[in-house]
Amino acid sequence: MQCLSVPPEIFNDALVYLRVYLLGIPAILLFNFEAAIFRSVGVTRMPLMALAISTALNVVLDSIFVAFLGWGAAGVALATALCYIVNSGFLFTRLLKADEAIRIDPRRLRIDRESVTKIVRIGLPAGIQGSVFSLANILIQTCINSLGAQVVAASSAALSLEFVCYCLFNSFSQACTTFVGQNSGACNLGRCKKALKVALIEDAIITVIVIVLVVWQGRTILTLFSSDAKVLSQVPISV
Repeated sequence: MQCLSVPPEIFNDALVYLRVYLLGIPAILLFNFEAAIFRSVGVTRMPLMALAISTALNVVLDSIFVAFLGWGAAGVALATALCYIVNSGFLFTRLLKADEAIRIDPRRLRIDRESVTKIVRIGLPAGIQGSVFSLANILIQTCINSLGAQVVAASSAALSLEFVCYCLFNSFSQACTTFVGQNSGACNLGRCKKALKVALIEDAIITVIVIVLVVWQGRTILTLFSSDAKVLSQVPISV
């Protein structure tokens, strides 16, 4: 944390948040793996349902842990971790009752060397790509941290908005990946190309809409994440 030049006034909160949040990493990994299993057969509503449940639960837990119990940053991190635990548990129970193709039988769970090799070969490049992106964000965040607590808060608010936008863009990528994966397995290259074309067009349309909306009403949208006028003044978004 010290290497990131975190301002002293928020250092303890940031450290507590990080420690508590890391406890939920196994549940986050499990949820992403389970969601990928459902998406591999074209079932996207189940992960969405799990996220909807956990989002509502997160709001309730945040209110209890922060507003009522006064746990601060630790309460926010704990609420997030617990929601991912509920997420992963919900999807696991659904996988126990799913169709034969993706149904999980706990008695037959074991490590398959061939499957692990394929997962590593396909997943490692994506993991490295994500790590490089995260490393760049860390370097940028280090520079932001050196500017003070208000700038950090403004950056966090803007990052929350960026994450919402990213999810909108990434949804088309996830849909295209699932569709291409299924048709690639069926050796139907034509449908793979068609899916990619449609996904690019839809993503481009959503990108234009989001850019116009953020430039037009960006500061108003940011009030959903922070009500501090001094913090919002640090975000260079024109009204």
